[in-house]
Amino acid sequence: MNSLEEYWVQRGEGYYEEFNARKVTVPFDLQEQRLLKALDGGHYPRILELGCGFGRITKLLVEHHAPTLINAIDISATLIARAKEIVKSTRVQYYCAPLRELSDFGEG
Repeated sequence: MNSLEEYWVQRGEGYYEEFNARKVTVPFDLQEQRLLKALDGGHYPRILELGCGFGRITKLLVEHHAPTLINAIDISATLIARAKEIVKSTRVQYYCAPLRELSDFGEG
């Protein structure tokens, strides 16, 4: 693993802890509202989520847009495991890999 990958694995895991302890100062509610508003009215049967982390946005997408499939990708196996605990949906497929190693997710 190179230093960039190591950084994101460590940062992602630290971010999860900070988020749960509410030590992060980013206005999450506003971020989530803006995302949902931007997607409002659209039909998204398939979603590709790059850098899904622990599933915060994945959960919103499942709950508010009911896609047929979300391909959720992150570099951290620890965060993928947490996302699977947070987002219990058969409509989400998780992939743990650096983005540059991904080729495709099937036809259609």
